[in-house]
Amino acid sequence: QLFEGEIEPRDLCQGAVGDCWLVAAFACASEFPDLIRHMFLTKEYNPRGLYKIRIFDPQLEKWVVVVVDDRIPCTKGSKMPRFMKPNGNELWAIILEKAYAKHCGSYAKLSGGFVLWAWLSMTGNHVFQLSLDPKKPKTWFREDMKALKNPKDKRECGFRRTKETYTDEQIWTLLRKYDAQKALISASIGKRADRITDGPAGEQMLEREGLVAGHAYSIISAVEVGERVRGVPKPNGKTFRLVHLRNPWGSYEWKGAWSDKSNMWQKYKSVAKQVGHTNADDGSFWMSFTD
Repeated sequence: QLFEGEIEPRDLCQGAVGDCWLVAAFACASEFPDLIRHMFLTKEYNPRGLYKIRIFDPQLEKWVVVVVDDRIPCTKGSKMPRFMKPNGNELWAIILEKAYAKHCGSYAKLSGGFVLWAWLSMTGNHVFQLSLDPKKPKTWFREDMKALKNPKDKRECGFRRTKETYTDEQIWTLLRKYDAQKALISASIGKRADRITDGPAGEQMLEREGLVAGHAYSIISAVEVGERVRGVPKPNGKTFRLVHLRNPWGSYEWKGAWSDKSNMWQKYKSVAKQVGHTNADDGSFWMSFTD
């Protein structure tokens, strides 16, 4: 089938090419199934194997139609897809990745990139990023992404820094606001000069933390949760600011406070119940906003 059941982040699992930026973009967008369906002009499984996908070309500033077939590159001697892995018996994620590979020139040309560019190509909407200022503690600044004309690189883009700055408190307020407005949000860690690049596509594996630098995560939600007793807020109970994230690899998760195996869930069982926490090696995990 093209779509089987719900469109959801677990439908996506990154393969051999370093396109975590694209997989994370799909994962965030799959929280809003209509956005994914909007890109497919071919709405159902096609026995002829022909699919038409709408992609917004930032350089041309218009929507283009990319036509692909369902012949999928597989690992030699097997039927396992080399790139995007399927979940169950549905094709949409594999077809969408193939359309981007064709649009950009090849699967190899999907290696390394910006989630923001992917969102711009999926929605045609304005995109920007908020970054911690390395020179000013607890200060964030905004950069707007702009597409640059380059016939040899469909994804050429640059960032223009604005005069806007924010505190941690303001960033949390914005995060909650954008989440409530159903905005597409992701997160990443900059690479560190003192670490080797030992990941599959040049990322840095931070083993102690269970995180990956130079890698894109989708943000599923940002919530402020207080302790409860029998469903009623606990007098003088603690309140926690938690962020729900997902690694597009479908595994390799955060190991600190509020991670899947953290004792915080046992200590604050009412919080676990409110956010629907489950302990599964599926790439999704919770962190405190402070972390």
